[in-house]
Amino acid sequence: MGDIKERLKEVKKELADGLQSMKKQLKDYVWEPLSSIENKMIKIDDALEAMIATLQEDIGAKG
Repeated sequence: MGDIKERLKEVKKELADGLQSMKKQLKDYVWEPLSSIENKMIKIDDALEAMIATLQEDIGAKG
């Protein structure tokens, strides 16, 4: 009976370790693309701000 309890403990630990590993992999799988998208959006935002500043300068120079 002791062998069965010991084996159950091992199986529970292996399952917990496996779930932790899967959780980390899923997190990496989701966050890497989101991080990439965020960086692209920041670059687009910076470019738009520069364009707006240029347009405002042009309008101010002509007005």
